[in-house]
Amino acid sequence: MMERMCKTYGIKNPDRFAKAAESVERSLSLLFDPAAGAFYAATKDCHQYDIWGMAYMLYIGFPCSADEKQAVLSFLEKNYDACVYRGQVRHLLKGQYWERLLIDVEPETYQNGAYWATASGWMIWCLAQQNPALAVRSLEDVVSCFKTDGSFECINEGYEKLPLFVVSATNVCGGFERTISDFPEFGAGKID
Repeated sequence: MMERMCKTYGIKNPDRFAKAAESVERSLSLLFDPAAGAFYAATKDCHQYDIWGMAYMLYIGFPCSADEKQAVLSFLEKNYDACVYRGQVRHLLKGQYWERLLIDVEPETYQNGAYWATASGWMIWCLAQQNPALAVRSLEDVVSCFKTDGSFECINEGYEKLPLFVVSATNVCGGFERTISDFPEFGAGKID
């Protein structure tokens, strides 16, 4: 995309972006753990399974092998209860916290253990391919949370941050619309 944009607007050396993208695509497999069927966030600091990263990677169609894609879909389904609360998604599996942070963030809060609806749409789209009933449950849970408590930036048990967070609602809505577009059977009489 950056290469195309640079070419469109006459910015010098647009090939550098294509080369950088190709390098990232070639290196992605270095982060894959075949035993778990999951991708790590990094090779050194924060060498932890990245729930958001995996769901987003699949959602945007980032190049990975068919085997890696299927393994990640299975991982997300199998570890659903360890990364989703009220239809909202943690960055890491429950009980895990980032090994390195730019600023101190208490465990179970914000980006160090709280659950975000930002990633819910991506997760619902992934689950719809593996376990449609679980995808429906996730959607119903997040919508129920929004109806009952509102759409926050992130939540946890006894914790809420930034009420009326528009990204939470729009990402869930966008993910749902994409899911029923890509998998029409997903919405066929399954959602209350």
